[in-house]
Amino acid sequence: MRFAVKFVITALLSLGLSTVVAAESNQESIPQPINVRTFQVILSHDEPENDEVGKLQYRGGLDLRARDPRFGGLSGLDISPDGRQLISVTDRGNWFTAQLNYNRDGRLVGMSDTIMMPIRAANGTPLTSRADRDAESIMRLSDGSLVVGFERHHRLHRFTAPGRAAQPFDYPAALRRSPNNGGAEAVTRLGSTQLLILSERLETNPGIATGWIGAGKSWHSVGLRKTGIFHPVGAATRDDGSVFLLERRYTAIGGIAVRISRVPPDDISPGAIFQGIELGELAPPMVADNFEGIAVRRGKPGETLIYVVSDDNFHSLQRTLLLMFSLAE
Repeated sequence: MRFAVKFVITALLSLGLSTVVAAESNQESIPQPINVRTFQVILSHDEPENDEVGKLQYRGGLDLRARDPRFGGLSGLDISPDGRQLISVTDRGNWFTAQLNYNRDGRLVGMSDTIMMPIRAANGTPLTSRADRDAESIMRLSDGSLVVGFERHHRLHRFTAPGRAAQPFDYPAALRRSPNNGGAEAVTRLGSTQLLILSERLETNPGIATGWIGAGKSWHSVGLRKTGIFHPVGAATRDDGSVFLLERRYTAIGGIAVRISRVPPDDISPGAIFQGIELGELAPPMVADNFEGIAVRRGKPGETLIYVVSDDNFHSLQRTLLLMFSLAE
């Protein structure tokens, strides 16, 4: 009898486990709410009243904190045209989505409806290995689907929505020559069909970050002329074709700094070597952290809104920050 009971229990557990595995493998991820606390960020404690960074005007920032061990490592960033929805990916293979909140003056003051869910492989299973799950960039195609760039196992995948299974997406074969931790950090759309990809650490020539523009099986080399030791870690495209770059540098003495720059649409073409026009640089004593994601959208007439997010590397001494700036043109 005891054996029979054990057999029945084992069979039921196995059946239940099989059902869970099947559901986990074949269905999209179920959104999992996560409690994220937000704290206002001052641009500079040395000059609390200062809201200017070069040509940029600071429009509010959030320090994001959560006890959930999955939270952190935010790398890529997508913001909806109305500024309400945020989508990000983490370098441990998760999606993070949220609704953004603003005050009457349009300053970023909070977020709600915070959700996490695993990034899924083509077969529907969550990405688990370190080499496969290191998501670093995200961009939205004209049909609304999302393209995510991965490092270590360098590649791009398309997703119809967060939580859905990955679909194949073409990328230049030369991307696979990128250093292990220096691949497709900067990926953005050019026009309705083409992409711009910049490798963080791959250099064809000294001081020139290797990149490509194209789509499908047709890719052409381009290069970003780097400023000093800044490396490209993010890219986003405005509706007029201007590309906004996020570049980062680190030194033992100076610490972390990031610069935000803009590349005019006509500067990017097959074979071109281009350089961003600096808009602003974040460096101590201003707020500075490991910023890796950038998104842009239109604000009121003549205004561009720029968002950047930082990757805390799941380290207690670093922070997950979301900052917003405006550019008047």
